[in-house]
Amino acid sequence: MSTMRNTDQELAAYALKCVNALGNKQGKYASYVKSFSMMIHNSGLRAAMAFAAHKSKQSSTTSGPSGDAAAWGDLFKSITNFWKTESKILNNKFTLIHFTGSVWKKNVVEALIEMDNAEYRQAQREALKLLAWLKNLLPEDA
Repeated sequence: MSTMRNTDQELAAYALKCVNALGNKQGKYASYVKSFSMMIHNSGLRAAMAFAAHKSKQSSTTSGPSGDAAAWGDLFKSITNFWKTESKILNNKFTLIHFTGSVWKKNVVEALIEMDNAEYRQAQREALKLLAWLKNLLPEDA
């Protein structure tokens, strides 16, 4: 049996890791995963990621029910961390971005803005495939 995994297997394994890491905090995250693909299709990856970054910074008092900002932050980090750790093509764009401090989300959006068209399309394809796996792995009642 071969130990090499294809991209789809890597996406599935990464998505499963994300879902398992959420534990019992899947509700809002699942809701945003379901709508984020359409947001990418309608507005583009850059705008969708900028929106998620903005929503993740809002406090629970301004963003609605408790957990909204955290769920947006988890979704943003799930996608970005995939590019950083799993993407064979894009990881060099995100290697120097550390998920600490107050500016890392801005740095991710800036990296998306600075990408050439081929890299941007690859990032969008990978994000949409990851979202599809997340949607399939999250419970429907979450």
